[in-house]
Amino acid sequence: MSENDRRKEVLFGYAVRAGDISGNTKIHGLHSIMQKGLTTAKQFETLKELIMSSKGEPTHKFEDLRVEHDERLKKNLIELGLTDERSLILSAFIKPQAAESTFENPTEILEAIRRLPAGLRDGGWTLIYSSEIDEDSPDELRTKWSDTRALKLYADGTLIASFDFQYLVFLRDEMKPRIIPVALVEVVYQFVAFYSQFLQALQASENHKVFVTVSLRNMRKDGIPTELQPGTAAPNTWSEPRAATENDFSKVFEIRTLEPGAGAMEILETIYAFFTLPVNAIPFVSHEEGRDVIDISRFTGR
Repeated sequence: MSENDRRKEVLFGYAVRAGDISGNTKIHGLHSIMQKGLTTAKQFETLKELIMSSKGEPTHKFEDLRVEHDERLKKNLIELGLTDERSLILSAFIKPQAAESTFENPTEILEAIRRLPAGLRDGGWTLIYSSEIDEDSPDELRTKWSDTRALKLYADGTLIASFDFQYLVFLRDEMKPRIIPVALVEVVYQFVAFYSQFLQALQASENHKVFVTVSLRNMRKDGIPTELQPGTAAPNTWSEPRAATENDFSKVFEIRTLEPGAGAMEILETIYAFFTLPVNAIPFVSHEEGRDVIDISRFTGR
């Protein structure tokens, strides 16, 4: 362009080194490079998928994994007879799934299961009552449905923990089912801790994402709402409980950490939100390193 009889130009060049010389890129080549730059992110994802496939790792899309997970949850409810009962189902899966499709040597996993009935403290609430294995197949393990709870494990890294609410409410009173806060905190904490051990035993890749599903079912069975109150609900304390406004609830989300205290806090925030309770209603919380975590020492004494 011209301005005051002086010529001004904008020049843009791109040099490519080939062997021991560098040559200027032709205009059509430069145009191609600029075009490809716009699709770098997409190309990178495609390359990532190809690399993972070459390693033999599954590359299922998230939606496919979620559909498969939902089907497993439905099947599990039917098998345990929980379809019409008040229940809490905590489950988790990873993306990408664990490379192993079968439990070739589940010794370490079975040993971790055997430790679960001991719980966090004497007389406390636990993930399972019995470590006896009720279902044993190459790709699935399930503990015996005993005292209203059980675990189901899949070789691809999926875990399902099922609880009949009779186990988690005061006096198992169906006329006024009110959740025991410490019971809820204990089982959620143990769920996160055990899932971390489970993935380690599977030797799952550290580059996976962990997704948790919280399912609350039949919370208003027979028109009677399940209740949860703020705080510990310890003797000589009282806070107005909140009643479930919906019968069923399910939410899947990526959990940021499997450190038990912090991971349990993320899950409990979801459960308390269902009962329209704020985060500060969750008991046994400490503030550590800039975040809220469940501090089990506050009720275990250790």
